[in-house]
This record gives sequence, C-alpha cells and structure tokens, in this order.
Amino acid sequence: MMSVSVAVCVCVILGAPAVCHAWIGSDNTGLAFQAENQLTQDSHASLQLSPPPGTTTQPNITDLSVCLWVKVLQFKETSSYVFSYATTDKDNNELNLGIKSEKIVMAVGGKYLYGNMDSEMFIPDSWYHICFVANSTNETATFFVNGEVLNELRLTARDILLNGTLVLGQESDTVGGGYVAEQSFSGIVTAFNLYSRSLSEEEVWEIAKCDVGGQEAGLEGDLVSWTSTDWILTGPVTQQDLTPQYCSQDRHRFVVFTQQRSHDDNEEFCHSLKSSLGVPHNDEENTQLYEAVVPFKDQCQPHNHASAFFLLGAVNKPMEKQWLDYEGKRLNYTNFDTEQTLKSTRCVGFLKPPAQGKWTDISCKLYIKFCAACHQRHHPIVLRMRGLCEQHVISSYFRIEQQLGKVASLRGFTKYYISRDDNATWTLINTWTDEVVAITLAHHVDLPLGRRQWSVANDFALCGQSEGEMHTLSLSACHEKTEFACGDGTCIQLSQRCNMRVDCPDNTDETGCDKLILPEEYLKDLPPPALTPGPLALTLNANIQGISEVDIVNMKLTVDFQTIITWFDQRLTFQNLKPFSDLNYLRTDSVWTPMVDFVNADFPETYTTIPILKVLRESNPEPDDITRPQHDEVFEGGKNPLQRRQKVSAPFSCKMDLRNFPFDSQQCHLHLRLSSANQDFLVWQNLSVEYLGEVQLTEYEVGVVTGDVRQTGGGYSQVTVTINFQRRYSYYFTSAYLPILMLMFISYASLYCPRDNMDLRVMMALTTLLVLFALYQQISDTLPRTSYVKAIDVWCFFAITFIFSQVVLHVAIDVRLPCLRPLKSPPSSSKVKVLDINKRRSGRVLVAARVLYALLLLVFCVTYWGVLLS
Repeated sequence: MMSVSVAVCVCVILGAPAVCHAWIGSDNTGLAFQAENQLTQDSHASLQLSPPPGTTTQPNITDLSVCLWVKVLQFKETSSYVFSYATTDKDNNELNLGIKSEKIVMAVGGKYLYGNMDSEMFIPDSWYHICFVANSTNETATFFVNGEVLNELRLTARDILLNGTLVLGQESDTVGGGYVAEQSFSGIVTAFNLYSRSLSEEEVWEIAKCDVGGQEAGLEGDLVSWTSTDWILTGPVTQQDLTPQYCSQDRHRFVVFTQQRSHDDNEEFCHSLKSSLGVPHNDEENTQLYEAVVPFKDQCQPHNHASAFFLLGAVNKPMEKQWLDYEGKRLNYTNFDTEQTLKSTRCVGFLKPPAQGKWTDISCKLYIKFCAACHQRHHPIVLRMRGLCEQHVISSYFRIEQQLGKVASLRGFTKYYISRDDNATWTLINTWTDEVVAITLAHHVDLPLGRRQWSVANDFALCGQSEGEMHTLSLSACHEKTEFACGDGTCIQLSQRCNMRVDCPDNTDETGCDKLILPEEYLKDLPPPALTPGPLALTLNANIQGISEVDIVNMKLTVDFQTIITWFDQRLTFQNLKPFSDLNYLRTDSVWTPMVDFVNADFPETYTTIPILKVLRESNPEPDDITRPQHDEVFEGGKNPLQRRQKVSAPFSCKMDLRNFPFDSQQCHLHLRLSSANQDFLVWQNLSVEYLGEVQLTEYEVGVVTGDVRQTGGGYSQVTVTINFQRRYSYYFTSAYLPILMLMFISYASLYCPRDNMDLRVMMALTTLLVLFALYQQISDTLPRTSYVKAIDVWCFFAITFIFSQVVLHVAIDVRLPCLRPLKSPPSSSKVKVLDINKRRSGRVLVAARVLYALLLLVFCVTYWGVLLS
C-alpha cells in the first residue's frame, strides 16, 4: 500500500492542537483508520456538510442514500462507527453508521435501525459494499450489502438539516467532537457517497458490482462525492492505494505452513481450518503463492525428494489428462515444466528454485512429506479461541494473517494478537493496552490449535488469574453453534460429543462426559425447592408389569411393577444431554433422590433392583459460554427433569371379601408413600398408573387399575394404586358346583330304586354323601378361614343336607314300614292284609319324596343363583 500526505493544516480538537491533513479521494484510493489497531479518539476525517450547489430551499432532506466500500481491520467490542453526523450537540445522532460482527446499525434523525446478518458475519480484512436508502414516499429504510437487500424496515419520514459536521472514523456526541475511543473505527473506507435522493435497487447493484464509477456515470453523491470532496484528516489516518482490491471479490488467499506433512495430512489440516489445500488458478496467483513459499525453501525441502519442495492441492485423474483441484473440479490452469503423461494417481508440487513457479508431478505416498498452503476464497481463515473470559463474543475470534517470509500469526477481531517467536513460543498480546496476556510453548506446529495450557504473563490479565498460573485455552475453526473442537483442534458435529462413540482423533470427544455440574454449595440431603411457591411436585408413573400371585389363603397380592419418578432440581446444571435419555445417566448417590415406602408390602419378601437415575432433555441448551475452554452444551436443572426408575417385586396385603366365593370380585390396594419429607416439602402430582401384564390370570381377571393421591395421618403424601379383580369361576363351576350337583342327582335317583332293595337305596345315598363331604373338605383346604359363610359353603351345606336327609328317609322307611319276609307257615289272612297296606303306604312316601326333593332343589337353585348373580 502507498501512503500519501498532502497539505497540512493545524486543527484544534477538544482544546488540544492536532496535526490535520486536507485530502481529496479518488476511485482507487481509500482512507485507513487506526491501521495498527490503536485505541484512540483522535483518528478521523471530517467535513462541514452543506446543501447541493444551486439549492435555494431550506437546507434539509427527507430522502437520502449513503453508500461506501468498507474493510474492517478490527472491531470495537460494542460498535465500530464508520461515520456520524451531528447538527447540534443535542442532535448528535442525525446520521450514524456502525458495524458489529453480526449487524449494521444506522441512526436516522435519532432513530436507530438494524440490518441483521442472518447466517453470516462481517469478517475483518474483507471488503463489503454497504448502502442505506431512506425513502420518504413509502416510508421505508433499506439496508444493502454487496448490492443485495439485507433488510427493509419501516421509517417515518424525518428532516435532516444540512448544516452539521460529518465525521468518518468516530461517533460524535457533540458537533465535531465528543468522541469515544471504544466506539471508533479501525479499517479502510473508500467510495463514500451521500445522496439527497433514494437510490433504486438497480443503481445500488451497479455501484456494488463496480459496473459504473466516478463522476462520468452520474452515480457519485451530490451531498458528499468521494472523488471531489475535501476531507480534513486528523490523527492516525493514512491514504491507501486500493487498485483494484475492493471490486475483486473472487480473489484467493493463501496461507503458507512450514510443518512438513503427507498429502493426506495436509488435506486434513486445511480441512480442520475450514479451508482447502492451496493451488493457483492463474498466473497471478501462481506467482503470488510461489513468492510466498520461496523464503521457506530450506525448511520445506523433504530429505527424500530431490526436485519438488512444496505441495500444491491438485491431483490427477488416472488414465486421463485431467488435473483436479480441491473441489474435485477440473483445473483450467497448470504450469508444468514438461508435458505430463500419467498412468497412476499423482500429486503436484512446486519445483525448487530457480524453477520460478514451475510445477512437477510428485508421489502422493504417505512417507513423502511436504509443506503446503491452505486456501480460502473471499475471506481470511477464521479461528475462535475459547476460555478468554471476555464479555463480548467478538473478542474470541481471530483471523490468520501472514506477512511475506514470516510464519502465520493470528489477528484478533478486536484487541488480541497471537504471534510466534524463534523459540516456538506463542504470545497472546492485548494490542489496546500493549500488554502480554499469556504465553505457551508449541514446538513443530504451525498454529497453537486445540486445547493448550497457557501461562498467564501478568496479574489479572487473563480471567483474573495471577502471573505464572496455567490457564486452558482452546483454538479452532469449529462452528460456534454446531461443532465441537477436539483436543487437537479438529472439528466434529456437536451431536457427536459424548455419544459413546469415539469420533475425535485423540478421543477427547468421549472424555469429561459427566452429565452433572454440581454447585459447591449443593446439599444432596435436602430436597430441592419447588419451581413455584409451595412443595416440590413429583410425578409418578407406576407401570404394573404383572401379578405373580394372588394368595387368597394368606390374603396377599404379589405384584411386579416399575416406579418412574420425575422431578426438577433447579439447583443443578447438566451438560451434553442427548435427546435419547439412555445416554444421560447419573449416579444415584450424586444428587438428592426421593425415598418411597411401600406401606402395606411384606418387606422381608420385597425385592428391588438398583435404581436408575437419568436426566430427560426437555429444553434447548443455554447460550454457549465461551469462557469455558471446551464447548459443552449446558442445560438448566429447572428445565430438564431428573427421572428415577426402579423395578419392584413385593407381596402386598389385601383385605379380600370372600362371601361370594367363587363368584367374588376383589379390590387390592398398593400404598406408596413419600418418606423423604412431609407434604410441606414434597407431594405426589400427575399420577399415572398403567397395567402392562397379562389380564387373564389363573383364578382372576384383572379389571380397572386406578390411582389417587392421599394424605396420611403423619402428613406425608401417599399414592394409592387400586387393582380390581374378577374371579374366573369356570374352574370352580366344573370342579365343584357341577360335581356336587351330579352327586345330588345321584342321591335323588335313589328315590326311584325298588322299595324292597333297601341296601341299594341306602348305599347310593350314603356313598354320595361321603364323596360330597370329601370334595367339600378339599375345597375348604384351599380357602382362608373366615368368620363368615361363603357362597360355596352354602352350596355344599345344602348338598350335604339334601343327601343326608335322603339317607335318613331311606332308613326311616325301612324301619317304620318293614318289607315282606319269608314265613315258615302260611300267613293268616289278617297279616297279609296288614302287609299290603304298609307296602302301599311306603310307595306313597317315596312318590311324595321324589316330588318334594325335586321342588326343594329347584327352589334352592333359583334362589341361590338369583341372589348370587344379582
């Protein structure tokens, strides 16, 4: 760049004399403000604004446009004001244009407007064309960047007086003064034009693409014309020759690295810098790159290669005469010393001097190592340093810069600068205070990438630490929102951090994966406070997985279930949580967890698994904290609940009512009580109960399962899970009721046996009675002893009585009405007559018994089943 000084005058700024220069711009020159990143309020260019020539109306405007080319060298931490315009000390924000890394700030008549960059950011050492157009007719304000619309906002028409002072490089708090160094501009400005009309989108596009220029095109400002306006330069402001930099947006940048690597390693290294292996695309770039690498020819010359000394980013396509660049596209430019006829994959390198930029094919094998350059189009390579403890994120960004013949250094977006000396010591410097902040040793590396230990050089210069203390800083090109920087500086997707798979070359993505960040004052014996006033609410999901046994003898219900308890602990902070909760486990003894008592369980026979504690990710991570050397996603405990799972198998006491056995329905209760603290601190809430097991059990069918929250007498919150059962009576019907009914029919059939066959009648009735008694005894042994009569007892008792009465009847008939016996002598006529009368009488008794017993059985069955089933 060429610096030019013109006429000198003496100015007075804030009462102190300062050297000023009168200067007029041109199409190929610009003004550089604070080129060495000085933090000063004395660097600016100014002029007195006046109405356009020939204007007779009141000197004010409502429509206006301002366009300029700007290259930021360093940002200020708040805003870097490119220009400002004040008409009075009070009206000092009539026109202001400031640039932040992610937005443009424009003040019009005291109203601030913002043009936000959606996906990109302004990068220092890059040219941008910025236009702002205010249209009073449709009351709009439009931001343009590089000829394209960035934002269109509503702006009420405002009158801007043309009698103030316009200042480049500072923000005015008074007319021509009141500058603040922390809001000043460090960069280059050219083609600054101010118009008293609204430019069209086509005009803005033409200016941005340099399709027109100068006064001949009629697109220079009528209020301020860059090529004809006299500026007064004050302080560190220099003229820069810009031909043709700012209009050439497609230029390539190369950074030479002197560490020897194989072709694949060089590609990987450039990829880690979000760039590509450098290769020239024309003669100009070839000369530029060759001149940049020649100073390093001695240290870049590999010991196992005699002709080439520097690797270029091109490979050939086998069996074809095509060379491909880093994007896999065919190279339209080559500079080989001789014609190449290749039959295998080969790489390209510079021939060593004095070949003057000639290329040669070289082997791509791993054992041959070369120096290489990384290439970036449009913008410099940008890195980010974590762990600086800076309030402003912009201070953590750096760009790689390189001067001819020197190793690469890092220029911060704001105040920092990192360079390497001959002893392989990297030094972090604050250029605003001219103070060494920290140093680190890094032998045989081109850049101090990755996480490294830096020694603090001055007290409180870095994160409040003392001189000599070690502090971890991490430098990488990883994207701030979506990527994780490995320990060596390579980048992986942030979602791959702590996913139980190694993705970093140095395995650092799977180290330090503890999900929990405990505050020092955390007390795990105390329950956490609620998110809202009142006790902490715990959600319970009781998943009943099955019923192992329904013991009606001991009146116990053995249940296999899982308790899932969920709660928030706002005292905690978590990191690297995954949507898949099984990757978010915590140790149960590391935090407070609730204790649950199974109130009506038989504890000697209760079995529980080891509880599992994990975190459920229910929120987005908190904004990234760049003061942490490692990019870990952080989540608040008040937004992401803890969940404790435990499986339980326990027999619960159940008061069963067996009066209707075996047609009974039962209702059993499981009482789960929070015993960690009473309900002033902990309560059950949002109860969910689900039965997942087999519905058809051996003896019962599981019905509705419900749950409700109750308060115990001791003031503890308790959940009661109610399980309803309906007995499956088919077994008892076929094994008890039907056999007993058959026995009663068999006994009843004895009433139809001949009267004379006493033995048959009695034996039939007596045998059925004995079988019935044995069956009843067997049924009773499987039932609990109760003080009340069960339905099956009534059935059995009736059957026993029914058959027993028939046995008594048969005996009574034979005793009271004896049957005929053989006589030794012929009976007298009187005796025969008596016997005939008795025979007829016993027959009538049996006939009557048949009818009565049938009616009795019918009436009992109708009454029994009617009452039971109702």
